[in-house]
Order: sequence, then structure tokens, then C-alpha cells
Amino acid sequence: MIKLGALDGSTQIGLVESELPPGGGFAVPHWHDDLDEVFYVLEGEIEYLLHDSWMPAPAGTTVFVPARTAHAFRNATDHPARHRHLM
Repeated sequence: MIKLGALDGSTQIGLVESELPPGGGFAVPHWHDDLDEVFYVLEGEIEYLLHDSWMPAPAGTTVFVPARTAHAFRNATDHPARHRHLM
């Protein structure tokens, strides 16, 4: 669910909240040349790939991804998870 974006008049920032079912996520590594990103885990546990290491992030964790950093995320648990994504 988009919480803030172009439809709200934002041209520099977006805020998305999403639920990841078990096995869900965006597990293909990618990067952005000119965009920092922040993820905040609301519920469950999500694994984030930064460079070449997966790290678990339980609810309450903030993950900062600087521009030009390879990253991905996945829910490797048996329970749904939710996070907010600021870009």
C-alpha cells in the first residue's frame, strides 16, 4: 500500500507499506544509483541482503541501504511479515 508518493505531490520521496507472506519478498539483488532506502520492520522477521550477506531483521529493526548498494529482502519464516519502505 502506497502511503506517500507521486499522487500526493511528492517528487523526491515515497513511503510504501507491504505485507510479505511466507516465502515472499524481492529476493533478486538490485541497486539504485542515486537513491537511499530505509526499511522498518513492523511485524514478523524479514531478511535483508546488503552487498552479499543476508541479515535477519525482527520487528522494530530499521535497515538503511545507501545508494549504489546491492540489496534485496525476503520472508524466510513460516509467518507473515510487514515492513515500511521509505525511498
